[in-house]
Amino acid sequence: MKKCVPFLIILFALFVPVRFAYAEGGSLSLTEMTADSEVNPIKTDLSDPGKIISALLPYVLTAAGLVLFGMLIMGGFDMMLAGTDAKKAEAGKERITAAIIGFVIIFAAYWIVQILEVMFGISILK
Repeated sequence: MKKCVPFLIILFALFVPVRFAYAEGGSLSLTEMTADSEVNPIKTDLSDPGKIISALLPYVLTAAGLVLFGMLIMGGFDMMLAGTDAKKAEAGKERITAAIIGFVIIFAAYWIVQILEVMFGISILK
């Protein structure tokens, strides 16, 4: 459980939406907000499952990239710290292989959807 805490903190930080960001440098205090000034951080219509998936997909791909990076680092440390223990070195290799295979699957699925959008003229991820 102790190993999961930093990962969960980083994952939580990725999904916390930023409420206000102004390109012109302006600011809005909480006292200036009214009941009508509700901010939708996703800025999209979430009326059906396809739109919900499209809104969440960038966050999911970012999280998958972070998991890939973490697994590659852990697999590398497993291999370096194995010393003469062949089982630990093999476990590190398997972790790296699993991370790369998982990334290839996610990457291929994303690009297959992109190709389907072009072929059939539909909007899946937008």
